[in-house]
Amino acid sequence: MKNRLLAFASAALLAASLPVLCAERKSAGRDDALLLRDVADQAHRIANVSGQLQALRTAPGELRATYIADFSATRDDINIAGKELRQLDADRAALQPWQRRALDRVEPLFVSMAGNGTKLIQFYNQHWPNLLDPAFKQLVNRLRADSSQAATLLDNYFKLAKARQSERRALTLLGGQAG
Repeated sequence: MKNRLLAFASAALLAASLPVLCAERKSAGRDDALLLRDVADQAHRIANVSGQLQALRTAPGELRATYIADFSATRDDINIAGKELRQLDADRAALQPWQRRALDRVEPLFVSMAGNGTKLIQFYNQHWPNLLDPAFKQLVNRLRADSSQAATLLDNYFKLAKARQSERRALTLLGGQAG
């Protein structure tokens, strides 16, 4: 069990080095917008899991396995998002301007999530079963805040891109005339 927790800490540290790691190329047929959507989905899942972690703080000790499953899911989501962010960063020149801005804004949030995830695991390993400690709550809250902010940012960029696409179609239908 402790090996799994240590594996999460290692994976989180790896994800924290997103911008520095060597870039991986996109797999064939994978669209940049789809990768960015996947990153948004990861952020939503991390926010949901961190909410569950907050609720489990006061749960009885027999629910410890639930924590481990939640940590594992969070680790996986951070690692998948990290890989996808590296792929997007490697293909930065081909990204649309809104995609580059979105990437620039969410990368630091995922680095923070990875770092806070590592601290969360370390705290959990050192302080179990005293999860009522305010430090644990603070770490979970930071993880949730970063993941919620990343999810909201990406959702808003997608809404903006869709609105601009609709506007371009409408202008085309109107013969390029506005208003």
